[in-house]
Amino acid sequence: FSTVGNGILLAGGETMEIIFLTRDVSTNTTTRMGFHDANTITTPVDGFWININGTTLDGRTANNSTSSTTGTNYTVADETYYRAKVYLNSDATLATFELYNEAGTLLWSNTLSTNIPTAANRETGSAVISTNAGTVATTLLGLDYMSFYIDRDLTR
Repeated sequence: FSTVGNGILLAGGETMEIIFLTRDVSTNTTTRMGFHDANTITTPVDGFWININGTTLDGRTANNSTSSTTGTNYTVADETYYRAKVYLNSDATLATFELYNEAGTLLWSNTLSTNIPTAANRETGSAVISTNAGTVATTLLGLDYMSFYIDRDLTR
């Protein structure tokens, strides 16, 4: 599920929240949730997002294919509800990644201040993309809720 992949030029105040159920946390499954420009199995060129590869969740940024990954990660469990939140501070210099359990307890949080794409032609979209490199059809993710908003004045 995504907006157009090049409709949002990050400038600060962008926030996305996702409530999801893990369904297949095998090594073949990758899920990306946040602001990025990829809507297939390919790695985003630009954006900031929570990345789940198998059971390992971390935060990532990418600016023109130069990427950064958070220094810590979290191990997600299969068949478990979580709430993820990604957001940029007001001047787009710090991306924050958070993971909560179903009860609302913060399980993991980290930040990145490098490779945040804010220049012209580095646009992103709001997306939840889940793919599986295996050969057997499987349910990858249960998406319960997703929202995004921009907390700044937008001049058109």
